[in-house]
Parts: sequence; structure tokens; C-alpha cells
Amino acid sequence: MKRFMLGMLLVAAMAVPSHALERCDNCRMKVHDESKVKVVVTMKDGGQHAVCGLYCASMELEREGAGVASVTTVDYVTGEVLTASDAAWVEGSDAKAVMSDVSRIAFKDKSAAEAFVKEHGGRVITYDEALAGSVSEWKR
Repeated sequence: MKRFMLGMLLVAAMAVPSHALERCDNCRMKVHDESKVKVVVTMKDGGQHAVCGLYCASMELEREGAGVASVTTVDYVTGEVLTASDAAWVEGSDAKAVMSDVSRIAFKDKSAAEAFVKEHGGRVITYDEALAGSVSEWKR
């Protein structure tokens, strides 16, 4: 019986990709490399915090303050890594919201965000507006 249980544990461990084991520092949700909403907060000391989305990133940024060096996210369609402040953000579309009441997703350029809004609703906003919206949600 012990061998069987050990074998089952080994099979289960092999079935979960290593990147799926990283967890958001705030909500503990699994953060996958291929996530369409992943945000990475890089600290001035070189440390990184991968979080599930902008909502949890806003908490991380509030906590870390001046210790933050940069914030990156990914293009919702292509998965390309983007500087969060350079991205065009869409708020309130039919995309699934992550930990938030309202979806906030990033795009490499404004034209891609506008095209997405035509099909999925929402509005195009800046990073500062998206961040402020996330903060206001958890501060209510």
C-alpha cells in the first residue's frame, strides 16, 4: 500500500508543470507562465513577485512602495511581456476578472485594445487609471 501511495504522489507531482506551482503573493492563486493577466513586480534589490493580475499587483505596489523598480504584464492576445505603464488597458470587458469585480487587461498598443473593446465591451484606459481602479476596489 505504501508503494502505491508513493507512486501516486510521484505521478501527481509529474503532472503539474513546475511553472504552475508559483503562487500569487497576495491571494495564493497559481500563477502560470501562460497567464493572460500575469503581472511581475520587480524590486530594486532584484527580487521579483509574480502576481495573478493587476488587482493583486496593486496591493503589492502599495506594500512595497519605493522599493519597486518596475512592473511588467503581458499582452492579453499575444502573451508578449510589456512594461505595464506603456500598455493600453481595457477595463470592464467580458474578459474574466481575476480577484477583482472588474476585468482589467493589457494590450501592446491602443489600436489592439480598441479592437478588443469593439468585440468584448469595456473601455480603453491608461495604466494609472487601471491601477487606481484596482486600488479603489480593495480600499472600499
